[in-house]
Amino acid sequence: MSNVMSVKLAQQMNNDLIAACRSRLPQEACGVIYGKKSESGETLIPDGFSLVRNVSSSANDSFAFDRNDWIAACYEAQKNQRHIVGVFHSHPAGTCAPSVRDEQALVPWESYWIVGFAGPHPNTAVFKHTGDEWIPLPLTCVP
Repeated sequence: MSNVMSVKLAQQMNNDLIAACRSRLPQEACGVIYGKKSESGETLIPDGFSLVRNVSSSANDSFAFDRNDWIAACYEAQKNQRHIVGVFHSHPAGTCAPSVRDEQALVPWESYWIVGFAGPHPNTAVFKHTGDEWIPLPLTCVP
């Protein structure tokens, strides 16, 4: 299991991620997060993301990666010596809390990012999954 305990995110990247998710409303946006870990391995430091087309037949409340976009994101990461450290999706009318569908579609990954659009201001939350439960990772936005 990963020893990542927190996330340090540039405020601009958070703003860009929210804007990218907003651009896909009313459907769920989805994609990958690029980044690295701190030397201790306890802090995740994202440095970019790529949108992946959502091909779910119920894209307003679930997501499924487009196979070609997924392959392209993996190729892009390898070509540019980047690491995919997580996946993200949005909840167009919901909170950042993982849903039942998120649990059902779970695949092993370093981190899971959810951008929630409930309320007047969108929020970003990051989780890891232990196999039994979702653990929220403290997210610090830095200038």
